Amino acid sequence: MRYLVRLRRQHRVFSRPRFFRGEVASEAGLKDITWVTPAGVETTAEDWANSHASSLGYVLCGAAGEFFTRGGQRDIDESFLVMMNTYHGDLDFHFPQLAPPMIWEALVDTAEATGLAQDGRQWAAGEAYRLRAHSFALFVNRAPESPPGRAAEPGSAESSAGIDTGAESEPARPDDPESLEPEDYLGHDGF
Repeated sequence: MRYLVRLRRQHRVFSRPRFFRGEVASEAGLKDITWVTPAGVETTAEDWANSHASSLGYVLCGAAGEFFTRGGQRDIDESFLVMMNTYHGDLDFHFPQLAPPMIWEALVDTAEATGLAQDGRQWAAGEAYRLRAHSFALFVNRAPESPPGRAAEPGSAESSAGIDTGAESEPARPDDPESLEPEDYLGHDGF
């Protein structure tokens, strides 16, 4: 739980000041939020009307910045993918094909004993992730086209943990989420 709270504080994409609109918000053509089916395609009106659907995913575009740095530039964050399965069985959830192409690394998988993803493997569009019954998985985009000044160098400790390394924030984050102190993960609003 501490890891998720800290992740939320480090990434502005999780604390937007306005509701998502599903509109194109990045120069690359990504929407602020893109809803996807387990087939890896964007949801349609027919999908939304399916009363038997029990799994869903969405991509939060980090480039949909409604935040600005102290210097007045858009504060670009990383993009994240969430997969949710309320079905009683496991299913293959396919990674969506988006522009620009994204490479996804699992950070959280609630089916794991610790709740954290273990292997550090990366997935490309079209590949399938085995999403277990009644679980939630969170992925971060690790494509090399990450915005300058926000994403860590591939292979670094920060990169492996999905950590913001911007100059205006504290770059050091422990590898062990359980070792965090309350001031490390509680925001001004208590979240």
